[in-house]
Amino acid sequence: MINRIIRFLDITKFNKHQTLETSNPYTLKYTKWWFRARGNTDNISIGKNTNIAPGVRLDANGGMIQIGGYCWLHPGVLILAYGGTISIGNNCTINPYCVLYGHGGLIIGNDVRIAAHTVIIPSNHNFDDPDIPIYKQGITKKGIRIEDDVWIGANVTILDGVNIGHGAVIAAGSVVNKDVPPLAIVGGVPARILKIRKRETENKPLVIPEHEITSILARIKNDVADFLQQRQTKEQPFGHFQASEHAYEIDELDAATAGIELWLMLELPLNEHQRQEAIQHLKSYQNAETGLVVDQTWQERQIYSNPDKLSNGDTFFTMTVIEALTALEAHLDYPVRYLETLLPDKLIAKTQLMYSALHEYSIGDYAVLVEHNRRLGIQHSSEQQNAIFELLKNAQDPLSGLWPKGNVLPPYTPAINRAFHFLRGTWNLTNVPYELPNRMIDTCLEAARDPEYYGWDKGEACNDLDLALVLYSASRWSTYRKEEVGQWAAEQLPQLLRVQKADGGFSYHHKKAMYKHNNISISPGLAEGDIWGTLMYMGAIKMTVELAYPGISVPWKFSRVHRVPRYKL
Repeated sequence: MINRIIRFLDITKFNKHQTLETSNPYTLKYTKWWFRARGNTDNISIGKNTNIAPGVRLDANGGMIQIGGYCWLHPGVLILAYGGTISIGNNCTINPYCVLYGHGGLIIGNDVRIAAHTVIIPSNHNFDDPDIPIYKQGITKKGIRIEDDVWIGANVTILDGVNIGHGAVIAAGSVVNKDVPPLAIVGGVPARILKIRKRETENKPLVIPEHEITSILARIKNDVADFLQQRQTKEQPFGHFQASEHAYEIDELDAATAGIELWLMLELPLNEHQRQEAIQHLKSYQNAETGLVVDQTWQERQIYSNPDKLSNGDTFFTMTVIEALTALEAHLDYPVRYLETLLPDKLIAKTQLMYSALHEYSIGDYAVLVEHNRRLGIQHSSEQQNAIFELLKNAQDPLSGLWPKGNVLPPYTPAINRAFHFLRGTWNLTNVPYELPNRMIDTCLEAARDPEYYGWDKGEACNDLDLALVLYSASRWSTYRKEEVGQWAAEQLPQLLRVQKADGGFSYHHKKAMYKHNNISISPGLAEGDIWGTLMYMGAIKMTVELAYPGISVPWKFSRVHRVPRYKL
């Protein structure tokens, strides 16, 4: 228990001595307000310029509390983690005598207003057996998410498992026991939808008329085919592609794997002689002693992806070569050696190490490597594959549907980037039904409104593709928020098309507009596309079109690297 004076904080945290740390010690001199913190104060963090009134109690015992900047916590507020995670965004107000629990996880977005005497409870008692006292039957913990710009009236109760969409309004005295759609006004006991707040039509984003989509897609396919054929190295066997001078591709291996994937996606002519040339070219990169593909450029990332064999290969490039060869109906000659004799528990210990570091180049790549070994009949590979699935199931965050459990907080884009790698190499590889697809959809739709990561003038291929793939993949297993997903995709498609370059390709990085090309603004950066950026955007465009316009057939395939579930509702 501590009492500390605090006001106008600058990224404040409690240290191990249960005192306050602040980057601006002069702020303490003028502070008049007091509050009480209990439990593990290492797990309480408060953003800058947040005001906490007398009588506020923060208790992180067994859990974590994170409060953003420019918030107001008024007298009598109780924020009690009870072993869970409570995350409150920026510019939020919590008025007197509100009680916020964290048992199953509570995420509150930015610009949220919570009126007095509101109670938010992300847990519920079990009471099925009348012969056992209720307190002995345990509790369920599904979690609660409140998105940005929500107004919650006085004396509201929000029960476990509820998601409240952005811009919603909860009338005073309501009991909310079901999800609330974005922009909905709800009220009553239990709460029901009273009205939907409407946006002004003139503020609607650009949406391409549906009758124009087919011709635009045909033009893009032709443009990309020309771009790719221009990058084919004529004087060398098929499978060699020229990386542009300032491209995302780091070396010829990057260009080769992405170029072959694109060639097959577009179904360009490929005779048997060319197929064998490409197969032998890709196989030449494998190290027979380690079974990994050798790359000499991404050494820093290899610390995460391959700590035991740093100089002898990279799991990411091994994965891309495996997938390109699979698309060519071939495979690497050698198994991945360090997985060959690794028992499942040791593999999990290894992947857990990288996973704990929140690095995406681990489980997602390992899963593809394990699948490769399984196809070669390597002992323990099936058990390894099952163990990876169990690890991801146990580590999935019940509130966001992403990874890792208890640590998926705004901004969500890094977690979506991880989920892309995990899903691509596990669920999407085997087509096993998703866990928590509805929560994934909630998180993706909320993340999509973040202008720091999305928008053609600020984004990059990884963010655009990863968001599209996670949302698309989850939507294959659920019709939840189907209309909103389709509307997002219709609004996102013009943003993706604007990334195309004058040479017909797409760039991995895109920052500024250049000029109009076929009535669509495109980005310049350096006025060239690159092969990996093109591969990623062709996948993202296909996913967004299929989400927005399910009746339209996109005239190219999905790549193996960016695979999606085969199953569709």
